[in-house]
Amino acid sequence: LIRPQLKQAKQHRELVASLAKGDEVATSGGLLGKIKEVGDNFVVLEISKETQVKIQKQSVSIVYPKGTLKTI
Repeated sequence: LIRPQLKQAKQHRELVASLAKGDEVATSGGLLGKIKEVGDNFVVLEISKETQVKIQKQSVSIVYPKGTLKTI
């Protein structure tokens, strides 16, 4: 039981460490958007044209393939 949880935590750490400008992501809270800036602990996420929010890197749960979020 502990081994799968450790593997999942490691995968999430790697995902967070690999975040880059231009990645299309979903957060654990349900926001979808494109990363505009990456800092040490925060990223700026563009959720619609001219609407940006600053979120914690740890809240990113999924990185989508490029071009998935075409409306942004």
